[in-house]
Amino acid sequence: MVIFLIMTVAAIKSQADNATSSTTIMNANPDMIGPFFQASLANGVAPYYTDGAPSLPFIPSTGSINTSTANGLKTIYVVGTITDINGIYPWSGSSLAVTHSQLFGSSSSTSGGDLTSLAISFFRSGLGGGSGVSNCDSGAETDKNSCYFALISSDNSGECTFTVTSVTTVDFFCPFHIASFVDATDVNGSYASNNWVTSVKITDDAGGSKTKTASTEISSVLSLEIPATINYGALYLGQITTNETNTTTTFVQTGNDAADVNVSYATSTMACTNLGSINSGNQRWSITDVSFDYASALTSAVARAPIEVALRTSDTTANTKPLYWNITIPSSGVSGTCTGTNIISAVSAQE
Repeated sequence: MVIFLIMTVAAIKSQADNATSSTTIMNANPDMIGPFFQASLANGVAPYYTDGAPSLPFIPSTGSINTSTANGLKTIYVVGTITDINGIYPWSGSSLAVTHSQLFGSSSSTSGGDLTSLAISFFRSGLGGGSGVSNCDSGAETDKNSCYFALISSDNSGECTFTVTSVTTVDFFCPFHIASFVDATDVNGSYASNNWVTSVKITDDAGGSKTKTASTEISSVLSLEIPATINYGALYLGQITTNETNTTTTFVQTGNDAADVNVSYATSTMACTNLGSINSGNQRWSITDVSFDYASALTSAVARAPIEVALRTSDTTANTKPLYWNITIPSSGVSGTCTGTNIISAVSAQE
């Protein structure tokens, strides 16, 4: 018997291949340290208030609004640090000032980060009072009494400044120029039960966001523009002014506290340049347009004139109130220009 043994030999060839590994980095929402308030900046950077608010309530400026000279405006800064572990901006190892377009540009640009916008509002809680603003989350709702808003993105620069402090952190410093007639929330303010809140929202290009808030108070400030002169004009001997010939002084509200005025005379007579003098008590005042006989006598004792110049609620028009002045001229013994000194001072209408 013949037996055939059939064997199969398999040759195995060894080969090394390249394997590609990959993963997708998931988006992490940005975060924030702060926000905080600062009353000023030193060279663009100042220490944060560790309690989240200025050491004293924010005290507005006084005077008429004039944006070209900053009269009647006072700046408060909302500051903080944005953090994003996905990266914010290429960092050279030292603090670096960057522009809004660098910081909030697309991730394919030179920014290297994914932040898209920073929205900051500074508003009085409980909106819907004097201003009628129901929210404060857009530029269209800004109101100098109660709502200030800024949106910073690659297309909107605003006034904020930014300093990159690491690959994942950037400090922001955003000024708000507060009007002298801003709603007061201190114990003497018209909105004592409210406070002022800043809401800061940072958003990235994946739609991730973080919103944080802080609060403070704004003080009430008594401030009126008081005319420097009371000009009765040219009058005859023996003349007694009427509601047709009297004069007025107009007071302009430049603070955020409704105001009356106190009146009195400082000199007992109005000395005349040519001859004699007029008794200062010959003057009378009134909050309505009346003749001499119906007005209140001016004396050396302080008297309150309850004109109540109301709080300003218009961004463009200041509130005013007049005070009417009458005088009686002696029938003889005086000649020339007669001048004396009256004292007029503002007092809170709430006192």
